[in-house]
Amino acid sequence: MANRNWSDKQIEKRLGISIATWDKLELASLGLLLLITARETMDVVGSKGLFGFGKSKNLQSYSRLGFERDTWTNINVMSTILGAGLLLKGTVDTLESKTGVLAAMFKPKTLGSANIQGFTRNRII
Repeated sequence: MANRNWSDKQIEKRLGISIATWDKLELASLGLLLLITARETMDVVGSKGLFGFGKSKNLQSYSRLGFERDTWTNINVMSTILGAGLLLKGTVDTLESKTGVLAAMFKPKTLGSANIQGFTRNRII
C-alpha cells in the first residue's frame, strides 16, 4: 500500500501480481493473524487463566471457533505462507528503492565535461 508511488513512475505489478491483489493479500494476512491470535488467547486463558484467574472450560471450548484442530493447522500454514510472500514482496520493494538510491550515489561525478573520479576517457601518453 505504501509503495504505490516509487521513483516518479507507477508500479503496476510486483512479482507478477498486481498491486491491488497485494493489497487484498495484506488484508487477508491481517485477518488470519487476528483470528489466530484471538483463538490462541482464548485457548490459553480458558485452560490456564490469566495470572491464575479466569480459567473457563467454556472459553477453552469456544476457542476453536467451530473448527477442528486440523483446520486450525491448515489456517496456521496459510498464514505462514502469506506472511512469507509479504516478506518477499517487502524485500523486493526495499531493494528497488535502495537500487535507485545506490545508483545515484555511485554515478560518476562530472565537472563540466571532465570526469573528476578518474581517467575514463582516452589519455594521451
